[in-house]
Amino acid sequence: MKNRRVVITGTGIIAPTGVNVEEFWNNCLSGRTNVENIPEEWLNYAKYNSKIWSPLPLLDFDKYGLSRIEQKQLDMTSLLSIAAVFQAIESAGFSYSKTDEKRNLYKIDKIDAEKVGVFIGTGIGGVSTLGECFSHQILNNQRKTLEEFFKKLEDKLDSEDKEHFNAIMAKFVLPHRFNPFAVSMIMSNASSSNISIRFGIKGSNNTYCAACASGTIAVGNAFRSIKNGMLDYAIAGGVEYMYDEYGALFYAFDTIKTLVNNNDKDIENSYCPFDKNRSGFLYSQGGSAVLMLEELEMANERGANIIAEILEYSENSDGHNIMVLEPDGINIRRMIDGLLKESNVNGQDVDYINAHGTGTILNDEVESKIIEEIFGDKILVNSTKSLVGHTLGASGAIEALVTALSIKNKTTHICKNLKEPLRELNFVSEVKEYDIKTAITQSFGFGGHNTALLMREYNG
Repeated sequence: MKNRRVVITGTGIIAPTGVNVEEFWNNCLSGRTNVENIPEEWLNYAKYNSKIWSPLPLLDFDKYGLSRIEQKQLDMTSLLSIAAVFQAIESAGFSYSKTDEKRNLYKIDKIDAEKVGVFIGTGIGGVSTLGECFSHQILNNQRKTLEEFFKKLEDKLDSEDKEHFNAIMAKFVLPHRFNPFAVSMIMSNASSSNISIRFGIKGSNNTYCAACASGTIAVGNAFRSIKNGMLDYAIAGGVEYMYDEYGALFYAFDTIKTLVNNNDKDIENSYCPFDKNRSGFLYSQGGSAVLMLEELEMANERGANIIAEILEYSENSDGHNIMVLEPDGINIRRMIDGLLKESNVNGQDVDYINAHGTGTILNDEVESKIIEEIFGDKILVNSTKSLVGHTLGASGAIEALVTALSIKNKTTHICKNLKEPLRELNFVSEVKEYDIKTAITQSFGFGGHNTALLMREYNG
């Protein structure tokens, strides 16, 4: 078995707090968040415990060469991930050229397309398109029937009744037609497949669906494929888009009480990972993060700017409960111990950990307990979700990107809104220079998925 070294040379991101890496990173360091009350129209359909979310900014996909027709033929998850891939390729110093003008296809110049793989994680894939299709299929004919019935009664109704009827009809939010591309948009593997097609990539094409651990698993398996000599390059990351007109997906998480609920007044400070007063996670509309991974010698040969080196990846399963972490965290500990053992790194030599840090009651308790047991109280501990909220399948990739940038820039963002830490750990409380040489980013997903990446500074 080969044991080649793997480095990160490019990054791309679309997130609630930035639509490119520079903007995102600067906003991280300034502690900027993007928190709003949930869309008012969602209140027509349910009563919610949580009333805030972190929406994406308005996005311009034209700048990535995606035509208006393509934007209607692709689910938002594919659009987000393609945009992040364009950024990552350019960031890594690769050029690309068009191979098919009509189909709007490209190739990455000067590399063997058969030695490049795509590895994308997503928790729920094209659920937004699925919701639109179901809404149209179920409600369209009913809306027409109600309109016809109203016309027959219109002369007998007073103005108040008419106003009430119009208010009911306004709640039928439907696309004007059933999208004929629905099947190819809904597929969980649509994002990885569309990346492969868009850039003419002929190597391994992979989708990982493991809830909130999906992005980390994708990057981890990309790392393994290069390390073992199966590939020379990998486009790896995660994507999620969690919006529907009725707020149904938000309600699904809200009804099981995983979302932050102390948000009636101060919405900017109500979500607080690792705080004694935490009440749940901040729901994010979604996002995508992509890393360009390369075999070290090839990266050096072309003079690439190396951001960080990935040393090892580890994963296992709790085998305990579909939604709840095993309370003693024994398998999380076993996963981290394996990560350190395989990389020959002592726990005391790890400088920084980008924790899963959701802000939910049990998760933060278990995770912080294991961190304290393995690493003590000196290691820097952070939660990127304290800034961007929880992006589910994209979160692990976003946090891997943040971890790599923290190593490269010798600084990192604060763990925001942390006033009463649940443990006496070294949570990041200010942005300053830190000697971050070795770092871990870890993710846990519904289903019992435990995953972590170990990175270090590259010094040649």
